[in-house]
Amino acid sequence: MPKELISVKMLKEHGKMLKLLNNFMKNKKDAFESLKDMQEKHAFAEEKAIFIFYQNKKDFKLLYTILSQHEQLKEYMTQMQTNKEAAKNFEKLIKEHIKLEDSKFYPMLDRDLTPEQQKKMMEQFDVLIG
Repeated sequence: MPKELISVKMLKEHGKMLKLLNNFMKNKKDAFESLKDMQEKHAFAEEKAIFIFYQNKKDFKLLYTILSQHEQLKEYMTQMQTNKEAAKNFEKLIKEHIKLEDSKFYPMLDRDLTPEQQKKMMEQFDVLIG
């Protein structure tokens, strides 16, 4: 049995990310680099660890939406240090993205994957996110 459900672990990760975003939006020093680093690692680990295990499952539309959002977030990230509109767009999209994952994607993983698959996925995620 995994230590905790995927949805619980990822909710915690998303909370950390939102805290970093809040710090950036308040112009706190060094917040951008921390946010960028976490976002990049999170998306990479999520795509590699989670989608590898889930690629043969049912909801391809949801996976496509999540991957598309990752790409858009990456694009906003490249602009947001010098472009307030990009920062606002990033903030809006990351909140939508987190809501989608927390309300649909991760609960679906909790339901559809065996405890052993969940454990392996979280171990892989932890290795990738560092």
